[in-house]
Amino acid sequence: MRKDGNDHLYRLDVDHLNTLSKDVFSSLSKEKVVHLAGDVEYDTWQKKVLGTYVDGEQIVEIPHGYKKRLVVLKWLINYFDEDKRYTEREINEIIQQHHPDTASLRRAFISNKLMAREGGGGLYWRIPWQMPELK
Repeated sequence: MRKDGNDHLYRLDVDHLNTLSKDVFSSLSKEKVVHLAGDVEYDTWQKKVLGTYVDGEQIVEIPHGYKKRLVVLKWLINYFDEDKRYTEREINEIIQQHHPDTASLRRAFISNKLMAREGGGGLYWRIPWQMPELK
């Protein structure tokens, strides 16, 4: 930085930035850099899917494709607390706020291992889940 009267003039030190970039990226493995780039690409795709199938708080349509349906289910599962047990009625009430087909979405939670339930349809609960890698 250099003062010029009341102004402050700044100059970008490109050489120093290049050195910093090399230091940062040389400490990362090639696989890690590829993985980070993949995460950005996946996040962009996921936002696009949600933009297509979710309008505000409403699911416009349940996607037919497995990967897209998982994105919508993952979005919807966030309306359920992880440490709470729900009755089927409570599950349906929450789903109903976002889409009228409660039975299909409730079954999709179970079949995709986003939720578990006691035998006989008693209580439901959210289970830990990670988005599988897309290939």
